[in-house]
Amino acid sequence: MYRVTRILKETFSGVRADARACLLKIFVLTVTITTVTCGVLVGLQGNHVRDYWEGRTDVNVYLCTKTSIGDRCSGIADSAAIAQIGDILLGSPAVKSVEFENREAAWNRFTKRYNTVNLINSISILSIPESYRVKVVDGHTPQDIADLLTNVIGVDTVTSQEAALKPFMKILRSAQIGINALAGIQILWAVLLLGHTTRATVRHRRSELEVMRLVGASRWRVRAPFIMEHLLEMVIGSLLAYGALWALHQGLYQPYIDADTAGLRLVDMREVGRSLLGVSAISSLFLILFSAVSLRKITR
Repeated sequence: MYRVTRILKETFSGVRADARACLLKIFVLTVTITTVTCGVLVGLQGNHVRDYWEGRTDVNVYLCTKTSIGDRCSGIADSAAIAQIGDILLGSPAVKSVEFENREAAWNRFTKRYNTVNLINSISILSIPESYRVKVVDGHTPQDIADLLTNVIGVDTVTSQEAALKPFMKILRSAQIGINALAGIQILWAVLLLGHTTRATVRHRRSELEVMRLVGASRWRVRAPFIMEHLLEMVIGSLLAYGALWALHQGLYQPYIDADTAGLRLVDMREVGRSLLGVSAISSLFLILFSAVSLRKITR
């Protein structure tokens, strides 16, 4: 117990003696842990989005209009073509349900979504396509519906929510890669800073450490206060990182994205805490190993 108390006293003594360097290291660790955790959270949110859309394979079958240029379109799809397409869809084992949207309903939805006078005045109602909204049976894909309607007259395009989601998922992946790259730079910066400040502190206290070695202190006894100092800085940096992530979640994320309206699961503070705990634990282990190797070379 005496040894532990003595090591803790020497640790806090070292912190007080070089407070500026400690504050700088805490700042670097806070930024690094926050950045790495953000990368983890972006990946988690991407997983939530994929889980939400898995099985929600709604397909939109847009019919020909007067402005369609597809090979199967020679004008607006007539009632016979519309009925034929509906029969084909209803007769397919890949289709769970079919809902038809006529031109008037599509126009009303369009004007509500894009409530701009100039845009509405520049588009004719005849340019808005009628469509079938198709729910796909589990085990089938939107491509099955596209293949089913390949040579059917009156079909302009077949799109799916899965296809519409791909750009968003690409943005999420790009954001995660960018954040992870920034985190890698931050980690390298933190390692270099910790190594430099540790060497500077050891050189500053070299006479004290030599006296400890002369009176019989083991190498680990000499190194322990430095390792404890790094762990203390890691704990403070992790707490500050949690505060920063909480502020970001409450101030930027939660107020502008309503989970009930979005209809999907959003990253919550429990996941933030678990992610931060995992990042901090791995960082602490890495920090201990780095400190042990670094101190071994300069406290022999």
